[in-house]
Parts: sequence; structure tokens; C-alpha cells
Amino acid sequence: MKIIVIHDSAAIDGGASKIAILAARGCAEAGMDVHYVAAAGPIAPELCGLDRLKVTCLEQHDIKGDPNRLRAAIQGIANTRAASEIRRILGAADPDTVVHIHSWSKALSPLAVRAAADSGLPVVMSLHEYFTACPNGGFYNFQKNEVCHLIPLSLSCISCHCDSRSYKHKLWRTARGLVQTKVLGVPDCVKNYIILSPLSRRVQTPFLPKDATFHMLDNLIDVVDVGRAPVEHNKTVLFVGRFSREKGVINLAHALRDLEIPAVFVGDGHLRPELEQMLPQAEFTGWLSSEGVTARMREARLVAFPSTWYEVQPLVPLEAAANGVPTLVSNCTAAIDYVPHNERGLQFQHDSVESLKEQLLVAMDDRVIERLSRNAYTWYWDNPWTSDRHVSELTRIYEQMLGRTPVLAG
Repeated sequence: MKIIVIHDSAAIDGGASKIAILAARGCAEAGMDVHYVAAAGPIAPELCGLDRLKVTCLEQHDIKGDPNRLRAAIQGIANTRAASEIRRILGAADPDTVVHIHSWSKALSPLAVRAAADSGLPVVMSLHEYFTACPNGGFYNFQKNEVCHLIPLSLSCISCHCDSRSYKHKLWRTARGLVQTKVLGVPDCVKNYIILSPLSRRVQTPFLPKDATFHMLDNLIDVVDVGRAPVEHNKTVLFVGRFSREKGVINLAHALRDLEIPAVFVGDGHLRPELEQMLPQAEFTGWLSSEGVTARMREARLVAFPSTWYEVQPLVPLEAAANGVPTLVSNCTAAIDYVPHNERGLQFQHDSVESLKEQLLVAMDDRVIERLSRNAYTWYWDNPWTSDRHVSELTRIYEQMLGRTPVLAG
């Protein structure tokens, strides 16, 4: 079996890239011939040093990082160079090949999806985000800081300024969405999709092909079992992520300040000055390595995940569970699929600081937090989300697409 992986970047620059790269490496280590194709570099070390793993990186800028803004705007809608290279590679591919598209919205453009679909090879797309349906990628109104329920690319959607930057940028994204759907026929041209969580499936499937096959597949989690963290002896609440409104950090800061609970914030973003002013006693570490995040996680009593938008399958609550650290999650995110209330963590009403405060107080009970910790740790390690498990499930999906095994879609 041969696999061609298509993704925006050859570097680990986010959760989707991490999954695409580690899965490609895992497939190569399992004996598959893998060709990883990306627009933007540099090439991650994880993609190097394996005989069965070939990398083609066009060394292009991603859209956000391109200093030539006109070129970025054009490339974001139709990256013709990348599409041409994908057509060339797929045209020379063995018939016993599966094409796996991860993300295309940051550098490749929807033209890459069309090029893959035109190859005649079986194509599957992992839905790491919501750009396949929603022009701003989140089903979220960044101006009102609330989930958006408008029909994507409807007149009401187009006229709504929901973008995190400007309405001008929203119009560019709308133009891309119209080219994507009306001209290129994306997503209708792809018939296999990998869905990462039940919530993301409920959100996205109304806008995907009715005759598509949907495969449920959990992300892989890159953690080591070092035992359950003794959270009942810890005091701090930990936040890991980008400091932006949709991540719910301001509501969290209000709750922590009112309750005078010590906190550690790992990450960065434009809200950092406001957070530092609200919580002068909190610690702000900036971005840390994976090892650094794990160390801080194991020193925490609780991980807070107060996001106010859907997410797709957030990794932080799962990494926390692997360490036996319960998570407090807002009830509008995909994290609720893995953090049932009062079982392996706690949930709160996403738009209520009072609800957040109530659940933080619950977490201050040593007996409660120890019970949640033990449940989370046992649940994760009973069937850990390892690379081997992920590659095994991927192999099953690929074999179904090649007609080798019956389709058992999720």
C-alpha cells in the first residue's frame, strides 16, 4: 500500500500539522511507502531519516506569512503551482495508492483538493477544522464572540462581519469559499472524510456530500505514561493555548480573580497584557516545549479549557487525562465528548462566569478532584491514543477505500 499525504506545511506549526506529520511517519514505520507533499516549509525532523518516507516541499510562504500580500491573496484562492505539482505526483502514482488530505486552507488552497479528486485515486480528507464548509473556518462570530448558526455562504452569512480581522478579509474568505464550492466543486468531489469527534460530525455533515463515507478516527496523542499526577496536593489552575477571546481566557481570568485561585498560563496572544493586569499574581510562561507543558500540567490541580467556540478535537484535555489531570471544559466545545461532567472532569455553561466559578469551587474539594483524576487516568490508559493505534485505524480506513475490506464507516 502506498500513501500520498497532502498538507499545508511540512513543519509542526499546530495541531493539524502535528497529526499529519506523526501519522505519516507512523505509516512509514509500519511498512507503507509514504510521500508527504506540502506547500510551506521548513521540513520537520520527524519527516526525515526513513527510507519509506519521501517529502516534497515547495518552500512556499503560507498565506499569513507571505510578505507579498497580493500574492498571498491569489495563492490562498488558487495555488496553481502546488496544484500542478500534486497533479504531476498523483499522475505518476501506483494504482494501489490512497491520497490523504489533511489541511489546505493555510497555503495549498482548495485547488489542491480538486487536483487530488481529479486523479482518479481514492481520496480521504481529515476535517481538522471547519473551512470545508465555513468561510472563516470556525462557525464562529469573532465580533460577537459567539457560535454562528448562519448557513455558510448564504446572503446572511456574506453580509455578516464575523471575521477575527476585518470585513474586507471576510469578503476575501467568502470569495475563496465561492470559488471552492461553485467552481471547484469542493467538498462534493471528495467522498471519504475522517471525522475527529462526534460534535464536529454534527456540525459539518449537513454541508458535506450526502453520498460520502464518514470514518470516525481519534487523533494520536504523543504522551508517555509516567503515572497519575497527585493533583489533590496541587493548587494551581492551568491554561494552555492562545490568548484570544474565542479561547475563553477573559472569562477564566474573571473567575480566577474573584475566587483568588492561583493560576499558570502557558501560551501567548494579543490578550496577554489584559490578562497580566487582571491577574498580577498569575504566572505567564509563554510557549513551552511539549515536555515543558507536561511538567506544568503535572504540577496543576486542574486544567481549564474554557473555549467559547466548537473546536474539533482539542488535544489539551486528552493530554491532561493521560497525566491524570482533570479538565474543566465549556459545554459548547468538542471536549465534552471526552470529558463527561463529574466523571473525568467538569463542565460549565460556556457563556456564564458564575457557572465557571461554581465548577472551580467544586474542583477545590480534594476528594472530588482525586476521584476525577483517577477516572481520567484509568480511562485514557485503558486504551491509549498511541501512534500504533492511530496507524492501525488509518490502515483499516485505507484498505476499505481500496476495496480490500468491507466498509465499516463511523
